[in-house]
Amino acid sequence: MIERDNRDIQFTHLAMENVRLQNYARELEEELRLRDEEDAAERAQMEELLASKDRQIAEQAVLIESQKKDIRRISADRDIERDARIKAEEEKKALIIQLNQQKQNHEEELKELLPAKEMLKEAEKNNLDCQAVIKMMLNREYNTNSDARRYMDGEFCLDDPLIQDMGLGDIVKALLARTATSDDKEEDKPASHKSPRGSSKPKNKKSQAGISKKRRKWTKEAIEKLGIDTSNLPKGAKLIKRKDKDGGYDIWYVELITYIGPKLERRTYCIGRFNVPGRDPMCSKYPESIIQGNPMTPSLAAFYFDQKIGYGMSEERILQMLTQMGGNIPQSTLNGWAHGVMGYLKDRLQEPMKDAIKLSVYTHNDGTHIIVRSWNEEKGCFEYHVEWIHGVLSPDMKTVVMLYEDGSRSHTIQEEEIFKGSNIKSFIADRAPLYETIVKDLEEYHIVRAACWFHARHYQQSFVIKSSLTKEADLQMIA
Repeated sequence: MIERDNRDIQFTHLAMENVRLQNYARELEEELRLRDEEDAAERAQMEELLASKDRQIAEQAVLIESQKKDIRRISADRDIERDARIKAEEEKKALIIQLNQQKQNHEEELKELLPAKEMLKEAEKNNLDCQAVIKMMLNREYNTNSDARRYMDGEFCLDDPLIQDMGLGDIVKALLARTATSDDKEEDKPASHKSPRGSSKPKNKKSQAGISKKRRKWTKEAIEKLGIDTSNLPKGAKLIKRKDKDGGYDIWYVELITYIGPKLERRTYCIGRFNVPGRDPMCSKYPESIIQGNPMTPSLAAFYFDQKIGYGMSEERILQMLTQMGGNIPQSTLNGWAHGVMGYLKDRLQEPMKDAIKLSVYTHNDGTHIIVRSWNEEKGCFEYHVEWIHGVLSPDMKTVVMLYEDGSRSHTIQEEEIFKGSNIKSFIADRAPLYETIVKDLEEYHIVRAACWFHARHYQQSFVIKSSLTKEADLQMIA
């Protein structure tokens, strides 16, 4: 009985242990199932995150490829533009060479006509009857005396009473005096008597300054000492010496104003007249100028625009500085030179600069007004009115263009000359109505106008000072 009870007790314990183990096993299975579900959820979340990252990477790759295409297209457009500019420069140089050649031909033709012009002036001055002279020549030509023979051979007797009465003798003498060369004057001199023993002076002796007394020409050393720029002269050109000048040299000087940084200097530029083999005499190189016929050199133009625009200096002060340098230039003359240079630069640089800005993706656009004083014909007095200047800045091209059309503020100025046919996708501007009109007119280009925080800051300062404004009014002012 006792042994049976012990077995029952052991069996009961074993059964209870079995139940406990089964419960523990079920707990472990439940925990394992929960962990599997959590791992599955984490895996699904991770797969979704990886898929989102893959989509973002694909979108970035597409965007990068699109930007590369835009860069290649812009580079190709720039190459085409550069080739076009190079071609235009070559055509311009060829045209300049052709025009210079035509100018040289015209100058040679004018030189040939100068004697006839001088003769015409002398004829008008002396009231010469040209018809009577022609009749006299025809009469002498068909006669048989010695006077007719001399006229046919091109000889004139200046002491003839008839020629003296008509004033032709004085004209011929005046022309001979004006056109006589130094060699002709030397031929008129009487020959000097030579000593039987000969001259004791050595032949072909040159002076200390490097001048050959026989030929009266400057040597190379003398030219370098004078500082004459002979780069435009052909080989073999010789500087002329003249007896009617104090120094004996056919040279003259030009005072140049040189602007280097903040320093303004004045220096003397020398120009000489040279004998050229086989051609008429030529002058050495003149100082460099921006426009032919306009004496404003690049250095003077840089000084004028730097002081007037860069530092905002008045023209009165600029004229005082030039006067201190010895340049007594009237204000109207200086303005005329500057306007000529600005017009020249505008005609050649404005279109390429606008084309460069059109290649930009975004720009900064703004405008400013100026007060202009003009004469009113109807009222007979001066009046002041407002005119506008448009400005467009391209940060990536580092270029800014100022547009002016009779002082107008019309939206068509920037719309036609900048936005149409350009690569501009967005621009920064203020709340001026013209920019809203530009965006509406060019809807097919999908141009976006961005707000300017610089202008917004001014509005913020305004409503901070005026504390009585409400938040809605403040936001409306900023927007």
